[in-house]
Amino acid sequence: MALKITAQVQVEKWDEHEYMESSKIHKQSQADIHQRYTGDLEGRSELRYLMCYPDETRAKFVGFEHLSGQWQGKDVDLVLEHHGEFNGGVASSRFDVLSSRGAFEGYRGSGHFAAGKGGSFSFELVLETI
Repeated sequence: MALKITAQVQVEKWDEHEYMESSKIHKQSQADIHQRYTGDLEGRSELRYLMCYPDETRAKFVGFEHLSGQWQGKDVDLVLEHHGEFNGGVASSRFDVLSSRGAFEGYRGSGHFAAGKGGSFSFELVLETI
């Protein structure tokens, strides 16, 4: 049985630090992010992205997110693996569930988001039993 989960996500903290910048290689940075989820999922997450900027307007990123909260009054914990890009003022990511606990124990799945300016965006996740 597949579950479709939607939520609104609010970025509460974005702490980005460059760890490589050179005229011979693209700028690279790490961002530590804290987010709040409301909707089907109620909770918070901690996320770390590694990013590479080929120029000042675009970036590719990968990362891992640990989301803890509740779904239909039951505790959930998820670890998500992100692969995304920033282009044209929009950050978008596709992600896979690496680990699930609580109400989502025994489920795997994938999802996506697209976020413009403002720090708030919609999140969609589809889970299926293993």
